[in-house]
Amino acid sequence: MSHILPVASLADQKFSVSIPDGWESARDEEWCCYLPAHGIEERQGWKIHISATIEQAHETLEQVAQIAIEHGLPFKHLSTAERFFWRNSKLCAREHAGKFIALYPPLDKLDYVLEDLEKSLKSSEGPYILSDRRWSKAPVYLRFGVFQPHVLDGRVTTSFVDPAGNEVPDLRSVRFNVPKWAPATAKISKWLQQSDSREQELPFVVSKAIQFSNAGGVYQGNYKGSSVLIKEGRKHAGLDPMLQDAAARLAVEHRALSALDSVRGIPSPYAQYCVWEHVFLLQEKAPGVSLHQWVQSQKIFDRMWANQNFERYIESSFNILRSLYSTIKAMHERGWSHMDVHPANVLVDKETWTVTLIDFENAVEGKNESKVQQLMAAPGFGLEGEHNPQVFDFHGLRQIGIFLLFPSVAESLLNPNHADTIIQRLRMRESYLGLSSRSGILGTYIDFLEELGQETRHLCLSSDVTGSQEIYTYETVISLLEQNDFPVHDRAPCPTEGIFSAQNDEIRDEGQALKRIEAVSAAIQTRSFNQRWRVYDGMAGTLLALLQTHCHSRTIRQRVDQTIEDFAALYLETPEQFAPLGMTRSTLSNSVEHQDSGLFYGHLGYAWLFSRCLNEPLVAQACTKALENELTSYRLDSEGLTLQLSQGKRLLPYLSTGSAGFGIVLPHIPREILPEGLDKALPLLYRACDSTGSAFAGLMNGYAGLQLGRAGLAHLLDYDKPYQRSIDNIIDSLIFYGIHTSQSRLALVGEASTSPSLSIAEGAGGLLIALKTLQQQGTDFFWILNTFSNR
Repeated sequence: MSHILPVASLADQKFSVSIPDGWESARDEEWCCYLPAHGIEERQGWKIHISATIEQAHETLEQVAQIAIEHGLPFKHLSTAERFFWRNSKLCAREHAGKFIALYPPLDKLDYVLEDLEKSLKSSEGPYILSDRRWSKAPVYLRFGVFQPHVLDGRVTTSFVDPAGNEVPDLRSVRFNVPKWAPATAKISKWLQQSDSREQELPFVVSKAIQFSNAGGVYQGNYKGSSVLIKEGRKHAGLDPMLQDAAARLAVEHRALSALDSVRGIPSPYAQYCVWEHVFLLQEKAPGVSLHQWVQSQKIFDRMWANQNFERYIESSFNILRSLYSTIKAMHERGWSHMDVHPANVLVDKETWTVTLIDFENAVEGKNESKVQQLMAAPGFGLEGEHNPQVFDFHGLRQIGIFLLFPSVAESLLNPNHADTIIQRLRMRESYLGLSSRSGILGTYIDFLEELGQETRHLCLSSDVTGSQEIYTYETVISLLEQNDFPVHDRAPCPTEGIFSAQNDEIRDEGQALKRIEAVSAAIQTRSFNQRWRVYDGMAGTLLALLQTHCHSRTIRQRVDQTIEDFAALYLETPEQFAPLGMTRSTLSNSVEHQDSGLFYGHLGYAWLFSRCLNEPLVAQACTKALENELTSYRLDSEGLTLQLSQGKRLLPYLSTGSAGFGIVLPHIPREILPEGLDKALPLLYRACDSTGSAFAGLMNGYAGLQLGRAGLAHLLDYDKPYQRSIDNIIDSLIFYGIHTSQSRLALVGEASTSPSLSIAEGAGGLLIALKTLQQQGTDFFWILNTFSNR
């Protein structure tokens, strides 16, 4: 039986305090708030924050609450021990981290409250709150901030108001900032003039910051003439499931690197220092890039590249895998296990082919007989339960081997035996990307993966999800899928408006359909831009759904056509109200709420709607303009080989948001109304979709959607067998993507990677839509939604 990790013991612990009569209290998921009878009198001022350790949290809360009540101060504290853990974990945003209790004193009480808190908490400890500055010795911190939302010029704001009445943003960051006009007592003014205790000289030189987290930073620097990697660990912060802080984990890494010094493929330690309250570990700076970055540079998902270079790529991958294996074996012989083997912890030097295993914070020392749990693991590379520590390393290494073949291992989160399933499927298919899976370099590579499996052969990993060893064909896949019911989305209800409203029975009633049309017409007439207009869950999608659902109703068709014409006129007048123009997107988000591009969320979706009514010149003009507007947000990749939607620092080729959507819309639009120059973009859009795989398998943001869009673009380019090739590509991809539920149903892993997905957006439903649409020699999948809604 597995031991319970310390973090699990926090699950039922709640924080609370007793308050006098006349006080009010309120509790939500995050905070417990307490107000005296007079409430919060100030709208801004000096906030006092208290941090603590988990061991001292209850005692600290009692002491602080007593002082707050004695002074009649509003205050709040975190509601549960789980929330406390999150606020002090590695992943918490640094500007919010460490804050356990907050007090809101008026200026005339501030000095007295600080004196009482310092005296009461002088022997307490807690993490430094980076957004604040410590008052003295105790874990008591200050920042000047807004106490509560307030009304300014008739609207609610959380900004400061300066002495002149101007609104000033209250910037919450990891730097301590005080407005020049902030009122202060004499003690506060003197305190502000003192030097910050954090400003101490370092015994090394930092030249570059690599990354930051609540646990600390990672830097590049110089130490006694040598280039070094500097890891910073904060005391009482960056907690892991064992409730160890970042400083404790760095101490473990220092011991591990010292014991493994001279092992090839492991960096050497230089020194460890404690400066101020932080621990710094200096180690050899290993050359190269992460294995993730190396795989991306190899363009293994680019089918044209893979067809020409796959054999060379497998040879390189095999060398990396064997080098890692040798390092791990040598490490085990010295009595240490890494416990977190995954691509981000492997560096590859492309010039010397040096392979280095890094990040030993979770390493454990012990012999083969001991059993432990894995504290942290990258999704798809870890194991649940207790095992010998060496097992975790070999399992992670084997998953890297699968990742190098096909950079998606999310399926292993649901089926820990998925690597065995992939190997068996590859053997049965005889070849993959033109190489024999039974001989040659790929056959040898797969043999090695099977040998790695022997290192974990004693494991009995049970799961409700299994792998099937059958050879998938179009017919077998369709038969496995057709018995299912398919929700629209795994993590959200079916939208009542938009393209998927065709699945709602209400829209099938002609009277209700006419009401929907009237609502859209009214929004157009009143220019209600605060409503949703996009295809996925807005009025453009509703009109598409009405056209399909009532395709035999002349009345509905006429009303919808007129509404589309009015829609087109409004769109031509103010297209920027419907979706952004140009390279303006900075948000890196996969949330439906934040999307504003492509077939489901952007200008391309409006072109899709307008393409249904091209007999009207105004609508045809709007269709052309919508295609032009969509392309303003696309850019070439770094090598000029593909054209994809630009969203911040990333490029998106997916059906719902990017390049693949063009393959759905363009085949139904006469070439004479396509924007000038679009014909030159077609090969670039096509190559963005013509991939060997994707991180996920589904329709909206995965491989099924890419292949559906690829087929439409291939058809426009007069490529051979555009639809059948996409069907074959999807079927082949199930070697890696396909999982089976306990009911023997074929499913895919959803984007949350927590359960088998049957949904249209992410799972088996979208796979079925793509395959059936392609089988009909087309890519406009909308017709099939009607058949789904009848189930």
